Amino acid sequence: MIGFLARRMIDAMERHLNSDMRYLRALQAASPRGFHKFLKATALSRHREVVPIAASHAARLTSLAFEDCGPCVQIAVDQARAAGMTDAIIRAILAADTAPMPEDVVLAYRFARSILTRSANLGELREAVRDCWGDGGVVDLTMATQGSRLYPMLKLGLGFAETCHRVRVGAEQLAPTGPTT
Repeated sequence: MIGFLARRMIDAMERHLNSDMRYLRALQAASPRGFHKFLKATALSRHREVVPIAASHAARLTSLAFEDCGPCVQIAVDQARAAGMTDAIIRAILAADTAPMPEDVVLAYRFARSILTRSANLGELREAVRDCWGDGGVVDLTMATQGSRLYPMLKLGLGFAETCHRVRVGAEQLAPTGPTT
């Protein structure tokens, strides 16, 4: 019965996100307990208490563009657009072009990028985030960055991250991003 409900939930996610969820089906079939733990863990990427919604989405998009080259990025783009981010800002994040980004998005982008690359200025950026949004802001952006990595890493480990594709931002299609390009 629980397996049936899980499969129905995956079907609904697939329709809602307009994305292939074979990796979740494989996870659920191989390890129902692992599947439920993964679902709980994915809430990390959506955690947000104090940072503006655009900053949170900037961290998520930055993380996914670093780890993935298509499907997961597309889902995050669609979610950012649904939350009100402009196509221009989303394109700027994906292109690593800070010039058109508002200050809060630039800070979130740079902080997320510094976590992902373990850059030398991570401490400095952490303090800038703390100055802007307090310790809660550091938590929000760190969780958005790290939590977003779960999806592409799981797909890669399970053998479902085999192809890249263009990401659509509004009417424009962008070349694949991520580590395989």
